[in-house]
Amino acid sequence: MRIVTAIVKAEKVRDVERVLREVEAPGFTYYPVKGHGREVQPELSGGRVGVLFADVLPRKKFEIICPEGMVDTIINKIREAVSSGNPGDGIIYVTPVERLMRISTGEEGEAVFKH
Repeated sequence: MRIVTAIVKAEKVRDVERVLREVEAPGFTYYPVKGHGREVQPELSGGRVGVLFADVLPRKKFEIICPEGMVDTIINKIREAVSSGNPGDGIIYVTPVERLMRISTGEEGEAVFKH
C-alpha cells in the first residue's frame, strides 16, 4: 500500500476530484496548505515570461491511500488533469504505508479497500 500525495493549485481541486473518481481511487483527503517554490511569473519587465521563486502561495494537498498497483494510474491522471507545463503546477510524491486499519471494523491491510 502507498500514499500518493499531490500538492496542486487550489483552483485544480475539482479536476483532481474528477480524475480520482474516474479511476475509482479507494478514497482521498484534501486540505488547504501553503507552499513556497518555483512559479511562473507571467510578465517580467519587457513583457517577458519568467520563472521566479514565489512567495508562500495557497495550495491544496491531496492524500490518497491505495494499493501499489494503482499508484501509476493515479499519478498519471492527476498530472494530466493539472499540468499546464509551467513551474508552479505542483508536485506528487509517493510514500509507503506500513499499516492501515479501518477504525469501525478493525480490518487491516488491503481488506480495508474491499468495502
